[in-house]
Amino acid sequence: IVQSAATLSGKKIAIRPGETITTGVDGTAARLRRNDYGGLEIYCREVGQYATFDKMRLRGTRNVTLRRLKSTAVAEVKLLLTGEEANNVSGITIDQCWLSGVVADPNGDYTTSSNYPNFGIDMLTTGGSAINSVGSLTITNNIIEWCGSG
Repeated sequence: IVQSAATLSGKKIAIRPGETITTGVDGTAARLRRNDYGGLEIYCREVGQYATFDKMRLRGTRNVTLRRLKSTAVAEVKLLLTGEEANNVSGITIDQCWLSGVVADPNGDYTTSSNYPNFGIDMLTTGGSAINSVGSLTITNNIIEWCGSG
């Protein structure tokens, strides 16, 4: 997503079920940064289904909704929200998403398998360089699995 915040402000980006929002060619996460997106919504257009994403970074981002998105099942941070002193993260809604850290054990035995998921990874993290740099974050109706602190 490379359009300016003014162009995207208040828009809805509908993604077909099964489509994937991929990371950049340099391996970086898809990202929105340092702007107020005025109610931008990125969502899977079919209720009860998901569009897939690898990982996303919202840095200094305001007023964005992510809905009906499903992460790839890899042990890494899926949503990283980073605030800055001049660009706080606020007005972020994550609704009806599915964040998964690790592919389920193919043997179905989670107590003894060497493929047991890495519970040390947080699926959603927040941080920033200033006091109160992250605020008004709404997380509702999600599935969060195989993570350090769900």
